[in-house]
Amino acid sequence: YGVLVVADEIHGDLVIEGEDYTPTFSLDPIILSNVITLVSTSKTFNLASLQAATAIIANPLLRSRFAQAANRQGIV
Repeated sequence: YGVLVVADEIHGDLVIEGEDYTPTFSLDPIILSNVITLVSTSKTFNLASLQAATAIIANPLLRSRFAQAANRQGIV
């Protein structure tokens, strides 16, 4: 349906024993054309002074649009 999915996986490294974690990038590549995955070791492991996060975007056009928007906002 062309829906943009933003997957906040900043706590993906913290999995309770016996539970499963399915990262978005293990899904079908067709689905990934509309997915932005957010990860951050600073959040997962409480390293606030690191002040780092990553947006993983497989689709080059979407990645470019994201980078332009981030630059306009002074994020990058």
